[in-house]
Amino acid sequence: MDMIRPMHPATLAAFSSECFFPAAMIFLDWPGDPVRVHSGKGVIPWGGESWLGAGNLGRPETSEDGIGKAPGTLSLRMILAEEDFEDVMAADVLGRRGKLYVAAVTARSGNELIGEPVEMFSGAIAKMGEVLEKVDDRTLASAVRLGLRAAGRWRAKATTVHSDEDQRATYPEDTIGRLLINSPDRARRILV
Repeated sequence: MDMIRPMHPATLAAFSSECFFPAAMIFLDWPGDPVRVHSGKGVIPWGGESWLGAGNLGRPETSEDGIGKAPGTLSLRMILAEEDFEDVMAADVLGRRGKLYVAAVTARSGNELIGEPVEMFSGAIAKMGEVLEKVDDRTLASAVRLGLRAAGRWRAKATTVHSDEDQRATYPEDTIGRLLINSPDRARRILV
């Protein structure tokens, strides 16, 4: 039995297959106009909302705190049209929520979901700044870089694995968590 949070069966099947097309989906609680984008092209309808394709204009990067832990930070970069840059930089976004989902889609850069996206990170915007980003071999562009930090209950919710206590709360008779707690140490002793 794996100690993994529930995942839509079609999503799990796609993630488990030899070849699938991943998509990152990002939500930002932007003042006055929440942002919902994905890493492909076109629009993904999900959760009653339209998630717009950003292609290579944005890129999420997470940090990991260790084996089986939720990412502690999320860094996002957004390349914007020159006319939008000042408004974005002037927005009061510190402390606003953001989420990163990972999904499977039917084609490269596609917009048709397989199953349901999986939440990989949830946190608050902790910093924002301007950076120069390389677009291609000849082009540099100004970009906005956002730093999000997981905290409290958001961090606990973001992880895809959970503790023995979480498992026993749902399945009181299950003891697999107790056996898995020290498995990394046992594996290290066997290999050494």
